[in-house]
Amino acid sequence: MRERSDIPAQQGHAPSARFPGPVEAALREAGWEPGRWDIRQAEEWADALRSHTSPAGHQHAVFPAAVEAWAEFGRLRITASAPGRQIAPAVLRVDPLRGLHLARTLGDLGRALETEVAPLG
Repeated sequence: MRERSDIPAQQGHAPSARFPGPVEAALREAGWEPGRWDIRQAEEWADALRSHTSPAGHQHAVFPAAVEAWAEFGRLRITASAPGRQIAPAVLRVDPLRGLHLARTLGDLGRALETEVAPLG
């Protein structure tokens, strides 16, 4: 994983054009930067999720897009810098193991949406 820069998020960085300005600012404040990648940690999380089976036999879906999201955004703690319009913003910590015991819930959601769903944080 690339080391975090000590330069504040608002200074010294050209916008990536990948995210809207406020989203990129929140990501950078949390420690993200273009090229951030910790595949070793992402694979450890994937292995832990694959090996977990709920007491009722439910298992997590682990797929490439989820592993890539964990590699790029894993361990970030993202906070909003402005109030929400109708709902107070929540803190998002990207740690898929926080959803370890949600295999049934995420499986049910995935079936309802006709796609796979993996825990993010």
